[in-house]
Amino acid sequence: MTSSADPGARAAGRAPRRALVAGSVGNFIEWYEFGVYG
Repeated sequence: MTSSADPGARAAGRAPRRALVAGSVGNFIEWYEFGVYG
């Protein structure tokens, strides 16, 4: 069996990537609105 000892370790490993993607999407939307509505 090849599972990790800590079941939350896999989910915790995705948190930084998810935060980066969410921040990037939010930043894109903010700049888009700034460009459109000036």
